Amino acid sequence: MNIEKKTEILSKAYTDSQNIISLADSKANISLTIHSLLITIGLGFSLLSNSFEKIYTLIESNNPFAYFYIAITIIFVIFSISGIIATILVFKPREAVEESEKDRKGLFYFGHILKYSSSNEYYSEIKKINEEKLMEEYSKQIYQLSCIAKEKFKFVNYSIYFLIINMGLTIFFLILSNFVNFFL
Repeated sequence: MNIEKKTEILSKAYTDSQNIISLADSKANISLTIHSLLITIGLGFSLLSNSFEKIYTLIESNNPFAYFYIAITIIFVIFSISGIIATILVFKPREAVEESEKDRKGLFYFGHILKYSSSNEYYSEIKKINEEKLMEEYSKQIYQLSCIAKEKFKFVNYSIYFLIINMGLTIFFLILSNFVNFFL
């Protein structure tokens, strides 16, 4: 395979890796929005319907349902906060995983580029690059981007798991709140 074809393939892999990272960020954005809505719906409904005040009166009468409601509320809040934290961790900036990559002056990663003292120094390095060096740069950067994407998607998965649990907890919490409001 000739150098041009290899460079084209590596360029495509580099772009695909960048797109996967953007996809993880987009999914996290959607998940964060839904997590926020679930908290607003769950707790907002209970606040607006005075469920917490009614539970307080049940606590005074030592009704076991009140303690169950409080336990579900605490679980709901803990899972909601955990889901939001997992989602926010997707957005955390990632650095290269390999030690050798952290210190080198590369050509693609912004952290590497900023190690040059000026744009002229960076440009002169770009002019010196040959096809073999370009393939090496692409290969190293693609590997680093793939590691970053893997880490981001790990937290996207956590966020989605918490989101599924939180959807169920929100529905259950709303049912309990309705029970408090209509039957007690």
